[in-house]
Amino acid sequence: MNMFSLLFLVIAILGMPLNGFIVVMNCRTWMRKRCLPPGDQIVTSLCLSQWIFQGLSCVYFCFHVFLARVPLFYVDIVLAGLTMFLNYLSIWFASLLSVYYCVKLSSYKHVVFLYPKRKMSKMVPWCIGLSGILSLLSFVPFGISFYSQNKTFHNITRNTNQESYTYLMGSSPPFIIFTIAFLLTIPSLWRHIRNMRGVGSSFRSPDMKIHYNAIKSMAAFFLLHIVFIVCVNIQFCGLLTLGTLYSSLTLMVAMFYPMLHSAVIIFYNRNLRQGVLLLVSFIFRFGHKIKVDNPEGVDKNR
Repeated sequence: MNMFSLLFLVIAILGMPLNGFIVVMNCRTWMRKRCLPPGDQIVTSLCLSQWIFQGLSCVYFCFHVFLARVPLFYVDIVLAGLTMFLNYLSIWFASLLSVYYCVKLSSYKHVVFLYPKRKMSKMVPWCIGLSGILSLLSFVPFGISFYSQNKTFHNITRNTNQESYTYLMGSSPPFIIFTIAFLLTIPSLWRHIRNMRGVGSSFRSPDMKIHYNAIKSMAAFFLLHIVFIVCVNIQFCGLLTLGTLYSSLTLMVAMFYPMLHSAVIIFYNRNLRQGVLLLVSFIFRFGHKIKVDNPEGVDKNR
C-alpha cells in the first residue's frame, strides 16, 4: 500500500465536509429566502466543484490503494477527464470570486467598475455559466494531449512538455485575472481604510473590521491560489517522476488547497462561522446525552 496515496485519501476525505458544509448552508439560505446573494452563488459553485473534485479524488486514491494491480482503463479515463475539468472549473470560479470582491469592495469610479456593481445580481449567474464554458475550453487542449498518448492514471510515470504547455495555457488566463483583481482590490481597500482613519474611525469599528477582514481574506486566497497553481504546474512540467518523494509532496500541498480555501471562507464569513459553532455544539450535546443515557457503555436491552 502506497503511504502517500493513503495520505492523499485522508486529505480528500477531511476536506469534503468543509466544502459540503458551505454548500448545505447556502442551499438552506436559498430555500428559506428563495434567493441567494451573488457572492454566495459564486462561493456555492466553487465549493460544490471542489467537493465533487475531492470526491473523485477519493475514488481514484481508493483504486490506487486497494486496486492498484487491477486494470481499470475506462475508469481511469473517466476519472482523469472529470478531475481535470473540475480542476479548471475550480480555478475559474476562484478567479470569478476574486473579480466579484474587486468590483464590490473597490472604490474606483470608472464605468468598468460602476456598471457591474449595479448589475451584479443579474451578471453573476451568467458569469458562473461562462466560467463553466471557459473551463471546458481550457480542458479540451489538455485532454487531447493527454489521451492522444493513451495515458491512464495507472501507467503515468512522467508528464511531457506538451502536457505542461497545454495545462499552463489553460490555467494561466484565470490566474492572471485573479492576480489583476487582487492587485486592484488591495490598494483600493487600503486607501479606504486610511480615509476612514483620517475621519476618526477606530480599528474596532465594524466598518474597519469588515475592510480589514476583506484584505486578510483576499491575501489568504491569493497566497493559496499561487501555491496551488505552482504545485500543479510542477506536476505537469515533466521534471518530476510521478510517485517520487518530491512529486508526492507537491501533490500533497496541492491537495490541501480545497480544504484550506474552504476553511478561510468559513473563518471570514460570520454566518458560516456561527453555523460551524452550532454544529459543534449540537455534536457535543448529542455525545453528552448518549453518555448520560448509557454511562457504563452497557446495552440496556441485554
